[in-house]
Amino acid sequence: MAPKLVSATVQTFTGIALSPAFAPTATKFHYQFNMRDVAKIVQNLMLAQPASYKQNPTGLVRMWAHECHRVWRDRLLFEEDVNMYMNFMRNGMKELNEFKEEVVFEEPLIYTSFIAMCKGHDPSYKPVEDMDELRDTLEHKLQEYNENVSTMDLVLFNQAMEHITRIGRIIFQPSGNALLVGVGGSGKQSLSKLTSFILNQDVFKIVVATNYGLADLKTDIQTLFTKTGVAGAEMLFLLTDSQIVDEKFLVYINDILSAGYIPELFAPDELDGILGKIRGEAKSMGVLDAPEHLMNFFINKVRKNLHMGLCFSPVGDAFRFRARQFPALINSTTIDWFHAWPRDALVGVANRFLAEIEFPSDEIREAIANHMANVHLSIDDANNLFKLQERRYNYTTPTSFLELINFYQKLLQEKQGQIVDQIARLDRGLSTMSATTNKVDILKEKLVLTMENVKIEESKTDELILIVNKEAEEAEREQGIAQTQEEETNVIAEAAQKQMAEANVQLEAAIPAMNAAKEAVDCLSVKAIGEFSGFNAPPNGTDMAVKATQILKGVTNKKTLHDWTAQQKMMKPPQNFIDSLKAFDKDNISETQKAQLKGADLLGHPDFTYEVMMRKSSAAANLANWVINVVKYNDIFVMVEPLKKAAEESKALADTKGEELRVVQERVAEIVAKVNALKANLAEAEAKKESVVAQATALQQSLDLANRLVNGLADENVRWQKNVVTF
Repeated sequence: MAPKLVSATVQTFTGIALSPAFAPTATKFHYQFNMRDVAKIVQNLMLAQPASYKQNPTGLVRMWAHECHRVWRDRLLFEEDVNMYMNFMRNGMKELNEFKEEVVFEEPLIYTSFIAMCKGHDPSYKPVEDMDELRDTLEHKLQEYNENVSTMDLVLFNQAMEHITRIGRIIFQPSGNALLVGVGGSGKQSLSKLTSFILNQDVFKIVVATNYGLADLKTDIQTLFTKTGVAGAEMLFLLTDSQIVDEKFLVYINDILSAGYIPELFAPDELDGILGKIRGEAKSMGVLDAPEHLMNFFINKVRKNLHMGLCFSPVGDAFRFRARQFPALINSTTIDWFHAWPRDALVGVANRFLAEIEFPSDEIREAIANHMANVHLSIDDANNLFKLQERRYNYTTPTSFLELINFYQKLLQEKQGQIVDQIARLDRGLSTMSATTNKVDILKEKLVLTMENVKIEESKTDELILIVNKEAEEAEREQGIAQTQEEETNVIAEAAQKQMAEANVQLEAAIPAMNAAKEAVDCLSVKAIGEFSGFNAPPNGTDMAVKATQILKGVTNKKTLHDWTAQQKMMKPPQNFIDSLKAFDKDNISETQKAQLKGADLLGHPDFTYEVMMRKSSAAANLANWVINVVKYNDIFVMVEPLKKAAEESKALADTKGEELRVVQERVAEIVAKVNALKANLAEAEAKKESVVAQATALQQSLDLANRLVNGLADENVRWQKNVVTF
């Protein structure tokens, strides 16, 4: 059997490799077929357990057909390519002519190893005999994933399950790397996460922030290599094309795929530590205790445990350019192309969701499911027209179809709710009609009594309104006078507050410089000052910081300003020197001192910065920082001092005006309270009058409406009763 399978594989491969239809083009750039494909087929055929196929050669041939499909057919783009590929497979089947073609290619043609694992057995690469069993297994693992990891709302229809088995077939093998190609929303990442969970592999994803770069990727890869090569953890490195913010990322990915390692990934000392951790394990497996042998053992272990899951979109030219620049993306991976769902899959998914809804009949549910599939597929024609007219692409994905179903469910629920509301409205209408008929006679009697009370209350209310209006006019006049005085006071107070706020804003500008100077002194340590003052000669340029400090401390002798011995003496003892800086009077610096400091040889010198000084001496850097911020603070302080006095005067004026305003406001409050009391009396009087009139009017209107309702809706009453039944 083995020679026949090899011969059939070579025959099929030869047909594909020599066919012009399978040559790489701008669209089919990934049509690259080589001997790696044959090796991948043989590699998975080696998973066959002799006991399972000793008396079942047909099963082994079906397994061979499955592996050919996974290696070659899964990367094909067009239906005509699939048909041509099947012709090559039939040609290869001539080497296996004792097996019937319809039996070999009978669906489902799926092999996987995780069903046995999920049942608690050792992994066993066997065919899936029943799609329901596969669905039950995957739904059970999906439930476990949602409970233990995070919630994923997946619909496990046949195509999704097939993709899971394909991904599982790839990453189950040592050095198995998957290239998953499909438009966004086709489920590449979600299915990969579920597959890795089923195979007990950890998923690793980079977190791309705005400042994520090549160094961060290298650090993440170091973590991956340590976990897989030292700890022996099986991991799936899931990477999407949107995470490739720098094309240089693919240099590392290409190296991992092609060679299993990145040159200079670890520093020599880090690499020595890693090799030391695996030395015992390597020796137990017969590996020589030599760096090159240990390194090969480490790389092989990484390649065995680390699996790449590249999730790329075919939209645009980026994928094609990357595949051309980094050939390992195609040559060292197994491709699984996520095609659009076929009509049967769309109908099946729609039926599954619609099963939760109660329809009058199954025929209606089936018709709606078919209509949803037709609507979704019709968008493809619209997309082609859009591309032709606008030269732009638009894609429909499984996610958009699920959103269509979800929208229909919500809309149906909304419409059903509207019908229920309408029935409730009709019930209420019928109840109202019955109650209105009974109340008509009562309203007639009540209206006669109410009209008599209306005349009495109108007379009393009119007298009260005259009194209230007179008092309200007097109160409003007093309020106008108080309001004018209040506005004048507010203008004065607001002007004073504005002046005080402006002064405070300018005063606060000096605070950062003062804090920075304090922090610079706090950063000085006795050890740093002692070390700095102990130099026989100051490091080049640091004498500027000491000289500037001397000037601030009042040294005027030019010889002393350039004398390192005098400068050393100034800094001793270090603690006293630091305390003197902390106690320095930053408010009183003479203009002569500042003129000296701002010269080109000190603050004006380009090297007189904290950063430059820090490269020479931390003590000099903090002294320079202290001088810079003390001078900056004094410049602001000198400018703001007059404003400070003005602010204090403004505050005093504001307080005075505020007190005046408070007195005025108390007076206004008293007047407003009086006005409000009068208005309340007026409103109460008017309300009482209006209440009596409204009561009479309402009674009359109710009586008129009741009569109109009973008489005018007599026919509608009958129709409503019928509608409640028919709804």
